Amino acid sequence: MRGLNDGGSSELLRTVYRGIGEYGKVHHSTFGEIWAYEVDGYGNVLMMDDANAPGLLRLSYFDCCNARDPLYLRTRQFVLSCHNPYFLKGAAADGGGRPHVGLGYIWPLSIILHALTSTNDHEILQCLKWFRDTTCGTGFMHESFYKDEPSRLLVLGSLGPIHSLAN
Repeated sequence: MRGLNDGGSSELLRTVYRGIGEYGKVHHSTFGEIWAYEVDGYGNVLMMDDANAPGLLRLSYFDCCNARDPLYLRTRQFVLSCHNPYFLKGAAADGGGRPHVGLGYIWPLSIILHALTSTNDHEILQCLKWFRDTTCGTGFMHESFYKDEPSRLLVLGSLGPIHSLAN
């Protein structure tokens, strides 16, 4: 993990990394030891990942770990599986959703970061195809789309979902 080299912040960074190492890892029955999305200091753990950045999938992209680190790879497997309640598999695409946008809606940003964090050419190509095929023919990325029908777009306001649009 990269650190800051400006004196005082380096010690803080080491303390944070030590805390993540001690409290941020959990045992998952399918994947073994992985990073948790959230821990509260009282023994409670939230096992999920969010489509936005930062998140568990993006750790290697932000140089928090090596993309080939076994702990990261196991965590990545969890994030891109049905064990993550916000990872969606659909007829149109697979991708990450978010707790506040409604179930079934994929954020294209999750597909982009899925590709950017991959070391597998086939996986990257699949992500590019999903990205291309979910623009409703406009060639532009939308904020979110329904996993089975990309023409069902979700329009968000400052307080959450306003309504969905069908082209």
